[in-house]
Amino acid sequence: EDMDMDIFQKLSEEFPGLEFLEVAGFGENFCHKHILEILDRIGETGLRAHIVTNGLLIKGEIAGSVIRNKIERLSISVDAATEETFQKLRRGGKLQDLICNIRNLNQLKRQNHQKTPYLILTFIGMRQNIHELPAFIEICHQLGVDTVMLQGLNEYDSVAGDSLLWHKALSIKYYQEAKALADKYGIYIDLFPPDQFQEEASDTLQVPPVKNQAPLESNSEFTPGVRWRKDCQDPWTRSFITHSGEVRSCCAGYTLGNLHENSF
Repeated sequence: EDMDMDIFQKLSEEFPGLEFLEVAGFGENFCHKHILEILDRIGETGLRAHIVTNGLLIKGEIAGSVIRNKIERLSISVDAATEETFQKLRRGGKLQDLICNIRNLNQLKRQNHQKTPYLILTFIGMRQNIHELPAFIEICHQLGVDTVMLQGLNEYDSVAGDSLLWHKALSIKYYQEAKALADKYGIYIDLFPPDQFQEEASDTLQVPPVKNQAPLESNSEFTPGVRWRKDCQDPWTRSFITHSGEVRSCCAGYTLGNLHENSF
């Protein structure tokens, strides 16, 4: 569901006092029917902004608006280096379409003598795609992208046991191959969380096992009922505003109020 523009207007009144704005959520941001108006408002205030996207709609008017309004950063979720894996993980999209959009955006940047938006290509590592990470680094090099985010998978029922936490030997092998290539090309791999390739986790949390857990391969390290517990600084460094105007301490935190009822 899109954020109501009345909510966005109230939020935009706070832009002059913000250090940074991140446009993210549980859907594709460039699908918002008022996205061009939103981008213009960000551009008018000169606010540094970061937008999370799947990149498939960054073309035409949207690409021009991103350049014109000097959006500082785009994080583009890719998760694959082959068409087969991309269409499996990101149904309805085509990897070649995304690559074409990135190349066209880079061309627009050159035409407008801009370095922004800086591009970060995101790869959510999991059992079914980690073998493509080295090839993904090669694609990033070809596209002139110098930052990759390798993000851990947040598990839910349909992908239970797919997290690399349960497949450490496999993940470390392909990460080391990718890291060697990244170092060769001058690409920075940002790990989120930063300790995902440590041999042991320092803290674990027991939770009930997932219902109807699908059987896994016999050599899997997955243990039903165990989840890693992580420290998070978001409640002290940012606020999260939902599409309905709820103000939260973080994306999964407590609701502190609503912009429909009060100012920020």
